[in-house]
Amino acid sequence: MSKSSVSASHRAMEQAPARVIQFERRLSMERRLETIHEEAAADDHYGPRRRAAAQEVMKPMFQNGHGA
Repeated sequence: MSKSSVSASHRAMEQAPARVIQFERRLSMERRLETIHEEAAADDHYGPRRRAAAQEVMKPMFQNGHGA
């Protein structure tokens, strides 16, 4: 964002009615929550596969006595 667009955005927020500002804040918070939920779902979906793949890669080391 350019400096002028940032200052224009700040001016608009200063002049906006309180209910508009509250609405914008709520939307922003909802977007952040959606992102968190999406990332958590992706972790749940890919996590087990990643762990299984890592275990397969590490298995030869443990079988050869190089592991813990």
